[in-house]
Amino acid sequence: MWKAGHGQVTAISFVVCLIVGSLTIQWARPAQEQRCTPLTPASVSRDDAWTQRFAAYGDGNTRLDDWTGADGTWSVRLPDGRTVWIFADTFLGQVQAGPNPRGQPYAWRSPFATPLVRNSAILQSADGALTTTLRGSTETGAPAAWIGAGKVYWPMSAVLDDGALRVFLQRIGAPDEQHPFGVVQRAAVATVPLAHLDRPGPITLLPKPRRGATDGPGAGGAGGPGEEVFYGLAALRAGRYVYIYGATSNTTRGGQSAYLARVPAGRVAHPDDWEYCGCGAGSAGERGPAGGDSANADTTADEWGGVAGARPVLPFVPRRTGVSAGFSVIRQGGTYVLFTMDPTKPVGGISRIASYWSCDPAGPWHGPALVYDPPEVVRGGTTFAYSPFAHPEQGGQGLLLSYDLNDTRRTHDNVGLYRPKFIRVSLR
Repeated sequence: MWKAGHGQVTAISFVVCLIVGSLTIQWARPAQEQRCTPLTPASVSRDDAWTQRFAAYGDGNTRLDDWTGADGTWSVRLPDGRTVWIFADTFLGQVQAGPNPRGQPYAWRSPFATPLVRNSAILQSADGALTTTLRGSTETGAPAAWIGAGKVYWPMSAVLDDGALRVFLQRIGAPDEQHPFGVVQRAAVATVPLAHLDRPGPITLLPKPRRGATDGPGAGGAGGPGEEVFYGLAALRAGRYVYIYGATSNTTRGGQSAYLARVPAGRVAHPDDWEYCGCGAGSAGERGPAGGDSANADTTADEWGGVAGARPVLPFVPRRTGVSAGFSVIRQGGTYVLFTMDPTKPVGGISRIASYWSCDPAGPWHGPALVYDPPEVVRGGTTFAYSPFAHPEQGGQGLLLSYDLNDTRRTHDNVGLYRPKFIRVSLR
């Protein structure tokens, strides 16, 4: 039997400790230290199976008081494996098989027998089936909004936080000549207990909106009268923070500037704990594709502060950069990807879906890159596309992305024009 002397044992022990220590460091290395690499769309294909899943649910007349079409289409995977799909304006009622009264081969609704509620949700079971519409009821039993019945609240995004579902909202006022769908009045966040998704809890109003920075086009300021910043358009958890994106709303410029706030996880419904990014477009540091611990935000502490110091992290510059009224942000590996309708084209933000990428939640953002031209939108037509939202929790080949359609002249003549459409995007 071979025996080692005391010196040899000490040396061997030292080497073993080095090896074990090295492996421990590797195993303990947090996922957020993954290398950031540029991510742009490499290929896109339609996902007709997902589009048909919602069409079949909407066409089913087993109940006549549930979802038949809506816009919004945010999704959150719940801890029990289910997914909640969250919508804004939602039509209920009965769907008739085609042909419609115009003789066209489309399923349709009667505009005189179609209740409208201002928001709703659909539960998806762990095995993928759409099962239940979540909505409210009035004292008389008539259908009402899921959240904030009696007022108009449009959901903007949602995130799990502190054992509850936090749904970001915009309170909408009466329309005017420049805003036919309504004027954004206030941002808010609703707390929905996971044990009682059908009974949303309190709504917390966020601070009154402030004017965007007026630094002029060269500095990427929001500028313009009436362009107030509302937060909650997109949200994601990264590291110890929840990041909440905002944008200039009530604008008539054809595009919006994106802003960013953050709050420690577990404190989303406490606006006093929010910090706002004063980073400015690109001022977070030119952290190239090899950025570091992006989940903890490379922006320095003095770039975060009160709402008065907020500056756009992705400014609207005509024909160059900007976001639309609905966008989403995900994190893939060490890279952040933002999806939006492209407002850099003269036709406005209704023509194509575009993306940006960044190594940090605050930017700098690189893009826009073309993702997809929705075929339903044609020059001279009345159908428009909006609100591209990513659904990474659904898995599958490529990233699942939805977009909404609307055609105010044919909303009831063709129910498919007010339901989400789905595509698969491969990012490389």
